[in-house]
Amino acid sequence: MTTLTHKRKASLQLTRNSVASVVNLEYHLESDKMNTILSNALCKAWSWCASWFAYSTMSYTPVDIVADTHIQRLEEREDGITSVKRRKKRGGGLRSKSLNDDRRINQRRGTFRLESVKCATEEEEQRRVEDFYAPPILCFKNPTPMIAAQLPTPDPSEDEGESGSESDFAVYPKERTRRHSEPVVSPPTPESMSTSSRSASSIKITPTYNTETSQASAARQILHQGLGGLDERMKETLHISDKEKESRAFTPSAFKREQQRKQRERREREAKEEAIRAAKEARLKRRRPLKPLIQPLSPHWEERICNALRTGPGKAITTAMAGNALHDNDFKTLLGHHAWLNDEMVNGYIDWVLDAANKADFAEVKARGETPSTVPKFMAHNSFFYPNLLKKGPADSERLMKRKKAPGTSILEIDSLFIPICNHNHWTVGVVRPVARTIEYFDSMGGSSIRFVEQMRAWLKHHLGNAYIEEEWKMPRTACARQNNGWDCGVFVCTNVFCVTLGIDTTCYKEQDMTLQRQNIAAILINRGFTGDFAWGMDGLV
Repeated sequence: MTTLTHKRKASLQLTRNSVASVVNLEYHLESDKMNTILSNALCKAWSWCASWFAYSTMSYTPVDIVADTHIQRLEEREDGITSVKRRKKRGGGLRSKSLNDDRRINQRRGTFRLESVKCATEEEEQRRVEDFYAPPILCFKNPTPMIAAQLPTPDPSEDEGESGSESDFAVYPKERTRRHSEPVVSPPTPESMSTSSRSASSIKITPTYNTETSQASAARQILHQGLGGLDERMKETLHISDKEKESRAFTPSAFKREQQRKQRERREREAKEEAIRAAKEARLKRRRPLKPLIQPLSPHWEERICNALRTGPGKAITTAMAGNALHDNDFKTLLGHHAWLNDEMVNGYIDWVLDAANKADFAEVKARGETPSTVPKFMAHNSFFYPNLLKKGPADSERLMKRKKAPGTSILEIDSLFIPICNHNHWTVGVVRPVARTIEYFDSMGGSSIRFVEQMRAWLKHHLGNAYIEEEWKMPRTACARQNNGWDCGVFVCTNVFCVTLGIDTTCYKEQDMTLQRQNIAAILINRGFTGDFAWGMDGLV
């Protein structure tokens, strides 16, 4: 008989390995359950212990916890639940505090404590209140010698007083344990105490009952009495000598010093060039004088001019710059009624004007730090130059220009060259200005300048050669004051030369001023130049 067997599915078959897996699974489940139970039990036990120590409903006596600025008290409330309440108290005997700590706490609170101390008299009580409300002062960590010398010394008689309480005045505070927050103060030496005893005799120190030290109180009163200016007190406080300041000063490196030197030289060079440019531009324009050009003479000079006219005939009154004598006949052409000026008067006055102008220009160039040129800035030919130019031509004046230190192209360094002209008893003046490249002609009667300009162009072309560029030279028709008579033309020439030299407009005067101008010209000739009462630039015209 055949037995039929049914096979189980693979998932339902129990093998040796599958039985072991089931056993292990059941073991792990039971282990996790035990761990959970044990963990819950430990948590409950820990919670019970923590509640026993932290939150206790048992009654106990209040406990005070002392802090720096308050007292923390633990109390039981009426409902049985404990809580923490804070109550601030002003402690005095809870813990020892230094005077600095007490003052710092009081400043943080914004108030000070005025202790109740019995006073013998009302004056003492009033003085105590005043010292209490006195403002705090700066206490020096290391007092300066000036302040330390004037601090009072302790008096043994006061230490052995009747009361002996803490409220009694003591010059130096009693010894106590120093806190780490307090500054270190060295004890006074016998020398300093002997010095302070001599200086303290003139200082009145009032006993104080404030919380500040007696040394700070004495220093406050010394500062109130005054120890000099603020600078002196700061120097005494800082103790910085001049040598220390020099050593502390920042010293630049060699590269930086060289760079600063080059920058300084560049600025000086630019400033010098700007000054030269401004001076040249000022010379190119003429301006109105700040006051009337022609001023009356003083009585002293009027008398001297009158005395000059009283000299006998043929006697010399003065000498010109060239050395030639000027006689009474020459001055009569200047001071006589309706008189015409002769050559000596015109040439002599122009020479003195140009001499003063060149000296002033030389001083100005030296002030700018430049080397003065050997060529004079202002030059003039005498009244005989123009007739010779017409007769002999430009070549005849080469030796003359060498004597005047302006040969050839050196003429371009001249500021103004004046050429007085006397043509048929009428005086005019021509001005060649190489600095402005102009040729001007001043005629008080409005005459033509064509002939003069042609002659001067030929003269410049001969002396300058290739340096002469005709297009650069202009011929402006400059206006000047006009005359309506037939005898003041020479005075107009002298006045126009003076105006052009100073850079003043040539229309700033009138014909009515010519009588006074004749006296001024005579005074300059007698004074022999613009010195003394007629110093150049002192008249305030520009």
